[in-house]
Amino acid sequence: MKKKLLVILIMCALSAALFAGCSNVVTREKLEKKYGDRITVKFEMGEGATISSQDNMSVYYYYEKDASGSAQIIQPGTGKLSDTRPGKAGHFLEGWYPSSECNYSEKWDFSRDKTDKDMTLYAKWLPNFKYTFYYVDENGNEQSISSVEVGQGGTLSSSAKVSRDGHTLLGMFADKECKNKWDNSFKHIGTVENGVQKNLEVKVYTDWLEGEYTLVSQPSDFLSVTAGGNFYLLNDIDFANSDTAWNGGTVDFDGVIEGNGHTISGITAEFPVFGVRTAEWGMFKSLKKGAQIKNVKFNNITITLEDTMTQPRSVGLLAGVIEEGVSLENVELSGKIVLKTVARPGNYTMGLIAGELNASAAGVIRKVDIDNRLSNYGWRLDETDPNFNAVVFTEL
Repeated sequence: MKKKLLVILIMCALSAALFAGCSNVVTREKLEKKYGDRITVKFEMGEGATISSQDNMSVYYYYEKDASGSAQIIQPGTGKLSDTRPGKAGHFLEGWYPSSECNYSEKWDFSRDKTDKDMTLYAKWLPNFKYTFYYVDENGNEQSISSVEVGQGGTLSSSAKVSRDGHTLLGMFADKECKNKWDNSFKHIGTVENGVQKNLEVKVYTDWLEGEYTLVSQPSDFLSVTAGGNFYLLNDIDFANSDTAWNGGTVDFDGVIEGNGHTISGITAEFPVFGVRTAEWGMFKSLKKGAQIKNVKFNNITITLEDTMTQPRSVGLLAGVIEEGVSLENVELSGKIVLKTVARPGNYTMGLIAGELNASAAGVIRKVDIDNRLSNYGWRLDETDPNFNAVVFTEL
């Protein structure tokens, strides 16, 4: 009998605990008991908008009446309607209105406005503020490319991307003439006044280089010549005052270097490279057909050879071999070729531009010294070479 009584007491305790836990559950009956009769508010979101993954929704909202019988609209368990997060692609919610005309004077204020009857609220959406990228075409007309959406007062992220087929972006500007660089701290000037959006778009002008280039502003940028491609200098590049070592001496280059009037200086190419003994040597191993180098100065370039092998070599300051179909335009070369150790100097075909030059050198100015540390040998230019390129070794 005592055991049965103990079991009954335990079951009663568990039931009481369970009931107590359930007493905190929000039910319609409890809300109606606390707030009074319910009202229904229907939310008309408009085309393309959603709230809680629904196009539109009708939700019971309860109200606590004041002396006049009216109350603020609330959403039990989640807070006021203003706490919800409806959405529409490319837009932001300006507010809720009791009529589809969305007259600003009637805008619903959840902290103040009250009702005592069922109603429908209509969402008013406005387009997101935008930064729109433009370029000026050859006729002076502005052409839009793409836009970046931001909130009111938003800035244009420094990581924002803009692209144009067949072109390389040189910079972003605040003016059509592309004189004033874009300031990423600039805050969007768009506002919403009395429900009306002003200054939706801010223009960002872009300057482009025709063709696809790697922009070069530091030595490490220029090292990507090892992977090929086209290069455009934004400023002078000095390898001598950099931790970046040149490694283009083993490269067969067939791209474009547009120097834009700048200088590349301080490159040192030492032969042999560890594990590499090519038949050609220079700043580049070779310039292949189709390569273009223009509007650039190569200054204080040093090509060093310390070779104990007897194989023939082609050596030049710019490249070991320059093939037919290479374009050299407005190029200046200055530097030296250093012969530290060579097994048979007579096996070397050397030139001030290239060991084997098969392209026109009309667009090249050069001032190159041969630092001959080898005994019993001297050098001179081959006067029969129309390019004034070939170096002749003579035994002293």
